[in-house]
Amino acid sequence: MTPAASGDDRERQGDDSAVSAVGTSPQLFLARTALAVTSGARVDGAAIAVMSTGGARELVFVSNALAQYLDDIQFTAGVGPCLDAFNSGTPVLCPDLKLEQYHEKWLGFTEDAMAIGATGVFAFPLNGGSTVFGSLELYRESASDLSTDEHAAAVRGADTIARLLLADYAVIDGSPPGREDDGRIWNSDLSRPQVNHAAGVVSVQLNISIDDAMATMRSRAYSDHRTLSDVADDVVARRLVFRPTGTSADSGNDSADNDENGA
Repeated sequence: MTPAASGDDRERQGDDSAVSAVGTSPQLFLARTALAVTSGARVDGAAIAVMSTGGARELVFVSNALAQYLDDIQFTAGVGPCLDAFNSGTPVLCPDLKLEQYHEKWLGFTEDAMAIGATGVFAFPLNGGSTVFGSLELYRESASDLSTDEHAAAVRGADTIARLLLADYAVIDGSPPGREDDGRIWNSDLSRPQVNHAAGVVSVQLNISIDDAMATMRSRAYSDHRTLSDVADDVVARRLVFRPTGTSADSGNDSADNDENGA
């Protein structure tokens, strides 16, 4: 997880999201840009997620643990402001999660978000031409609207972040096979490759589509009050097996081995 910047660091970064990338690794430049957005928009944290219409999702930056957990909640529940921003292509502004309309709109997200200290949440789409490929997620610990200047800072930041991500992807896409790119943004240690792997496993176990497998894992994660990533870890490690009867079993009593031998 990317560590949060100190107060002194944020003060030095100021509100300039157009930091020069010359001589700076893409991951560090992304972090500086995102933290400049949190300063300019006067929010308490930020996360950046890359998504596709097929449901694939990668987290490439978080400013702190709360921002990461907010993204995890949305990833698990399948609803939330960043998903709405991605699907609509427009900013989603929620100055106060305590309002009833958000409880109804984002069931599975709102209460958990407030429980960990988030009150205002704001999401901005990341655009590549006419295509939306992700979102910038911002949160506040207190309820308040973004001012005109704060909103503008977030929009500028989302545009800068989108251009940086696309440029970094182009570098990797055009690289010779076998090139080491550990410093690239797309190799973020926040990636969740095990979720796609687990969806494939559950798809085979239940003979259902990948989308239905993902929904099945989300349901289990929600009912167990866990993240989707945690459930995926258990599926990949065979600690959790889904059965065609509509039930699932933990493998503490060798149920995974029995299920495999009986298949």
